[in-house]
Amino acid sequence: MKILILDPSPVSCEIIKKQLTELSTEISVLNDEDNFLELYSSSEFHLVILAMQLKHSNAIAFLIKIQRDSEFIKWNQIGTKFILISSDAQEEWNTRIKEERIDVLGFLSRVEIKDDISKNIKKLFISLIAKSRKQVLVVDDSEINRKLMGRILKEAGIHMIEANDGSQALIKLEECRDDIGVVISDNYMRLMNGIELFEKMQMIKDFKKIPFILISGDTDLQEDSGLDKKGIKFYLTKPYTPDTLLFELSKCMLFAK
Repeated sequence: MKILILDPSPVSCEIIKKQLTELSTEISVLNDEDNFLELYSSSEFHLVILAMQLKHSNAIAFLIKIQRDSEFIKWNQIGTKFILISSDAQEEWNTRIKEERIDVLGFLSRVEIKDDISKNIKKLFISLIAKSRKQVLVVDDSEINRKLMGRILKEAGIHMIEANDGSQALIKLEECRDDIGVVISDNYMRLMNGIELFEKMQMIKDFKKIPFILISGDTDLQEDSGLDKKGIKFYLTKPYTPDTLLFELSKCMLFAK
């Protein structure tokens, strides 16, 4: 996940960047909003963390400008998301955002930055996917693994549908296509493995755009199988923690495009 911090304060940028290393190794910093489009055109960012008060204007005016800019719309093929940082009352900004129909994920306060910005971004991501009411289709031939994942998802307020192999997953997708927000599949299963399931989904128009996460115990799977070339952008290696699962899930649902 590529992250851009846009804040006129170099000190603030460094504090935020240091705390974000848990989320990403690809973090850029920009102190002047005038250079945003030039930088963005050469390196699309999944997430932009934006100070409310910028060098020449405020974040609302900036977002109105770029989200209606034809060049930005043309370049934005990955669905870049924005998080605003503010020390002011957020209600006034929220009203303006709704009036102007600006697309933002939410707010973080300056206090939250000092506490733990990575932790608070993860909380924001998970709360957003829980509110979406979309269900997660978990595909695994191990009932124990499905139950363990179901427990993690339930505690986060996320609903789950189960399938015990790739063939059953395709049936579940057909039955519940409008309710499923993401598919999480183990790779090594009987009858149809996870990669084969993904390839089948790519052949069906209604399933092609459903975000997909592959899980495997093989640490070399990504390189050996050419997952990126196949189109699989999100994957987890066993063993994984609940925190890792939920973060990968939230990234997949928010940024897959």
